[in-house]
Amino acid sequence: MKYHTSRFLPFVILIQSCARSPMAAPDYRKNNYPFQVAPSTEHWDPISLTEKIRAQFKNHDVEAAVSLRKFSHQNEQDPKIWWGTDGGFPNYVVRDIKVSVDSAALKIPPEIFSDFADFSVGKGHLDFLYSKKEFVIRYMGGNGAGYYTADLIFSADGFDRAYIWKLSSLGYGPGVIRRANAKQPPFPRPPVRSNGSFRGL
Repeated sequence: MKYHTSRFLPFVILIQSCARSPMAAPDYRKNNYPFQVAPSTEHWDPISLTEKIRAQFKNHDVEAAVSLRKFSHQNEQDPKIWWGTDGGFPNYVVRDIKVSVDSAALKIPPEIFSDFADFSVGKGHLDFLYSKKEFVIRYMGGNGAGYYTADLIFSADGFDRAYIWKLSSLGYGPGVIRRANAKQPPFPRPPVRSNGSFRGL
Protein backbone atom coordinates (compact mmCIF):
# COMPACT_ATOMS: atom_id res chain seq x y z
CA MET A 1 0.00 0.00 0.00
CA LYS A 2 1.46 3.39 -0.98
CA TYR A 3 1.41 6.37 1.32
CA HIS A 4 1.27 10.01 0.23
CA THR A 5 4.71 11.57 -0.13
CA SER A 6 3.16 14.96 0.48
CA ARG A 7 2.26 13.81 3.98
CA PHE A 8 5.22 11.63 4.84
CA LEU A 9 8.93 11.55 4.15
CA PRO A 10 10.24 7.95 3.99
CA PHE A 11 11.93 6.42 6.99
CA VAL A 12 14.29 3.40 7.25
CA ILE A 13 14.18 0.33 9.45
CA LEU A 14 17.47 -1.50 9.80
CA ILE A 15 17.62 -5.18 10.49
CA GLN A 16 20.87 -6.84 11.54
CA SER A 17 21.58 -10.09 9.75
CA CYS A 18 24.32 -12.25 8.06
CA ALA A 19 24.75 -12.40 4.27
CA ARG A 20 26.83 -11.80 1.10
CA SER A 21 25.75 -10.82 -2.41
CA PRO A 22 27.17 -10.05 -5.85
CA MET A 23 26.78 -6.35 -5.03
CA ALA A 24 28.05 -5.44 -1.57
CA ALA A 25 25.93 -3.28 0.70
CA PRO A 26 27.48 -0.14 2.21
CA ASP A 27 29.03 -0.60 5.65
CA TYR A 28 26.60 0.78 8.23
CA ARG A 29 29.44 1.33 10.72
CA LYS A 30 31.04 4.00 8.51
CA ASN A 31 30.42 7.71 8.98
CA ASN A 32 28.98 8.04 5.46
CA TYR A 33 26.13 5.59 6.10
CA PRO A 34 23.09 7.79 5.31
CA PHE A 35 20.80 6.76 8.17
CA GLN A 36 20.72 7.87 11.79
CA VAL A 37 18.98 6.38 14.82
CA ALA A 38 15.74 7.98 16.02
CA PRO A 39 14.14 7.79 19.49
CA SER A 40 11.73 4.87 19.77
CA THR A 41 9.85 2.67 22.23
CA GLU A 42 9.86 -1.13 22.28
CA HIS A 43 7.44 -3.76 23.51
CA TRP A 44 7.83 -7.53 23.83
CA ASP A 45 4.88 -9.95 23.79
CA PRO A 46 6.00 -13.35 25.18
CA ILE A 47 2.73 -15.02 24.11
CA SER A 48 3.05 -14.28 20.39
CA LEU A 49 6.87 -14.06 20.45
CA THR A 50 6.60 -10.62 18.88
CA GLU A 51 8.82 -7.59 19.39
CA LYS A 52 7.36 -4.22 18.43
CA ILE A 53 8.96 -0.84 17.93
CA ARG A 54 7.24 2.52 17.58
CA ALA A 55 8.64 5.88 16.54
CA GLN A 56 7.37 9.21 15.27
CA PHE A 57 8.82 10.76 12.15
CA LYS A 58 7.67 14.09 10.72
CA ASN A 59 4.50 13.83 12.86
CA HIS A 60 3.68 10.39 11.45
CA ASP A 61 3.40 7.23 13.57
CA VAL A 62 5.67 4.42 12.40
CA GLU A 63 5.27 0.91 13.81
CA ALA A 64 7.10 -2.34 13.13
CA ALA A 65 6.60 -5.84 14.52
CA VAL A 66 8.86 -8.87 14.14
CA SER A 67 7.20 -12.18 15.04
CA LEU A 68 9.18 -15.36 15.72
CA ARG A 69 8.29 -19.03 15.92
CA LYS A 70 10.15 -22.00 17.32
CA PHE A 71 12.31 -23.82 14.79
CA SER A 72 10.94 -27.18 13.64
CA HIS A 73 12.75 -29.81 11.58
CA GLN A 74 9.34 -30.93 10.28
CA ASN A 75 8.65 -27.65 8.49
CA GLU A 76 9.47 -28.41 4.85
CA GLN A 77 9.40 -24.72 3.95
CA ASP A 78 12.40 -23.95 6.14
CA PRO A 79 15.57 -23.05 4.23
CA LYS A 80 18.56 -25.32 4.72
CA ILE A 81 20.85 -22.51 5.89
CA TRP A 82 19.84 -19.76 8.29
CA TRP A 83 21.09 -16.28 9.06
CA GLY A 84 22.08 -16.18 12.72
CA THR A 85 23.66 -19.64 12.92
CA ASP A 86 27.19 -20.90 12.38
CA GLY A 87 26.12 -23.83 10.23
CA GLY A 88 23.73 -25.41 12.75
CA PHE A 89 20.04 -25.00 13.54
CA PRO A 90 18.48 -22.02 15.33
CA ASN A 91 16.11 -21.98 18.29
CA TYR A 92 13.76 -19.50 16.60
CA VAL A 93 13.08 -18.23 13.08
CA VAL A 94 11.40 -15.02 11.93
CA ARG A 95 7.79 -15.80 11.02
CA ASP A 96 6.67 -12.36 9.87
CA ILE A 97 7.70 -8.70 9.73
CA LYS A 98 5.02 -6.01 9.61
CA VAL A 99 5.54 -2.27 9.14
CA SER A 100 2.94 0.50 9.04
CA VAL A 101 2.82 4.28 8.72
CA ASP A 102 -0.20 5.95 10.32
CA SER A 103 -1.78 2.45 10.49
CA ALA A 104 -1.32 1.93 6.70
CA ALA A 105 0.49 -1.37 6.14
CA LEU A 106 3.62 -1.53 3.97
CA LYS A 107 4.17 -4.91 2.31
CA ILE A 108 7.50 -6.72 2.69
CA PRO A 109 8.06 -9.74 0.41
CA PRO A 110 8.44 -12.85 2.65
CA GLU A 111 11.49 -14.02 0.69
CA ILE A 112 13.42 -11.03 2.04
CA PHE A 113 13.40 -12.42 5.61
CA SER A 114 12.46 -16.10 5.14
CA ASP A 115 15.90 -17.28 6.31
CA PHE A 116 16.32 -14.94 9.30
CA ALA A 117 16.82 -16.83 12.58
CA ASP A 118 17.77 -16.26 16.20
CA PHE A 119 18.69 -17.98 19.45
CA SER A 120 17.11 -15.62 21.97
CA VAL A 121 13.86 -13.70 22.25
CA GLY A 122 12.89 -10.48 24.01
CA LYS A 123 13.47 -6.75 23.65
CA GLY A 124 16.58 -5.21 22.14
CA HIS A 125 16.61 -6.73 18.64
CA LEU A 126 15.05 -3.75 16.84
CA ASP A 127 16.14 -0.22 16.01
CA PHE A 128 14.61 2.62 14.00
CA LEU A 129 16.62 4.83 11.62
CA TYR A 130 15.88 7.43 8.99
CA SER A 131 17.32 9.76 6.36
CA LYS A 132 15.77 12.61 4.38
CA LYS A 133 14.22 10.28 1.79
CA GLU A 134 14.06 6.82 3.37
CA PHE A 135 13.45 5.03 6.65
CA VAL A 136 14.90 1.80 8.08
CA ILE A 137 13.91 -0.96 10.48
CA ARG A 138 17.00 -2.72 11.82
CA TYR A 139 16.90 -6.26 13.18
CA MET A 140 19.87 -7.70 15.10
CA GLY A 141 19.90 -11.48 15.42
CA GLY A 142 22.00 -14.57 16.05
CA ASN A 143 24.87 -14.86 18.49
CA GLY A 144 28.59 -15.51 18.50
CA ALA A 145 29.90 -16.38 15.03
CA GLY A 146 26.34 -16.27 13.67
CA TYR A 147 25.60 -12.66 14.66
CA TYR A 148 24.06 -10.59 11.86
CA THR A 149 22.48 -7.20 11.19
CA ALA A 150 19.66 -6.60 8.70
CA ASP A 151 18.41 -3.19 7.60
CA LEU A 152 15.00 -3.06 5.90
CA ILE A 153 14.80 0.13 3.85
CA PHE A 154 11.62 1.86 2.70
CA SER A 155 11.06 4.68 0.22
CA ALA A 156 7.91 6.62 -0.66
CA ASP A 157 6.71 3.61 -2.69
CA GLY A 158 7.11 1.16 0.20
CA PHE A 159 9.76 -1.49 0.76
CA ASP A 160 12.77 -0.99 -1.49
CA ARG A 161 15.74 -3.12 -0.35
CA ALA A 162 17.48 -4.83 2.55
CA TYR A 163 21.12 -4.68 3.57
CA ILE A 164 22.38 -7.71 5.52
CA TRP A 165 25.76 -8.20 7.16
CA LYS A 166 27.27 -11.25 8.87
CA LEU A 167 29.82 -11.26 11.66
CA SER A 168 32.52 -13.95 11.56
CA SER A 169 35.75 -14.56 13.46
CA LEU A 170 37.38 -12.22 10.92
CA GLY A 171 34.89 -9.42 11.49
CA TYR A 172 32.13 -8.14 9.18
CA GLY A 173 32.35 -9.08 5.52
CA PRO A 174 30.70 -7.15 2.65
CA GLY A 175 26.94 -7.04 3.06
CA VAL A 176 24.24 -8.58 0.88
CA ILE A 177 21.64 -6.50 -0.92
CA ARG A 178 18.15 -7.97 -1.33
CA ARG A 179 15.48 -6.23 -3.40
CA ALA A 180 11.77 -6.70 -3.92
CA ASN A 181 10.74 -8.73 -7.00
CA ALA A 182 14.27 -9.99 -7.59
CA LYS A 183 16.11 -13.27 -7.09
CA GLN A 184 17.57 -13.06 -3.61
CA PRO A 185 21.27 -13.77 -2.98
CA PRO A 186 21.76 -16.93 -0.92
CA PHE A 187 23.24 -17.24 2.53
CA PRO A 188 27.01 -16.75 2.05
CA ARG A 189 29.86 -19.04 2.86
CA PRO A 190 32.12 -17.70 5.65
CA PRO A 191 34.43 -14.98 4.35
CA VAL A 192 38.09 -15.89 3.98
CA ARG A 193 41.13 -13.69 4.28
CA SER A 194 43.36 -13.10 1.26
CA ASN A 195 46.50 -10.95 1.64
CA GLY A 196 45.16 -9.59 4.90
CA SER A 197 41.76 -8.51 3.59
CA PHE A 198 38.34 -10.00 2.88
CA ARG A 199 38.04 -11.80 -0.45
CA GLY A 200 34.82 -11.86 -2.44
CA LEU A 201 33.08 -15.24 -2.54
